[in-house]
Amino acid sequence: MRAGGLPERQLFSMGLGSNRPRFSNGDAAGQARNRRVDVVIYPESYEST
Repeated sequence: MRAGGLPERQLFSMGLGSNRPRFSNGDAAGQARNRRVDVVIYPESYEST
């Protein structure tokens, strides 16, 4: 377990800015808004000890 109490197998992160843009990459403002990381926590796989 990590210090926050969640097992590593329960967390997933993915950088999506270049592959799945939410905004136009045609200008600097859109590119800046597309720089993001999505973090997913899978509660159904949580096992407390």
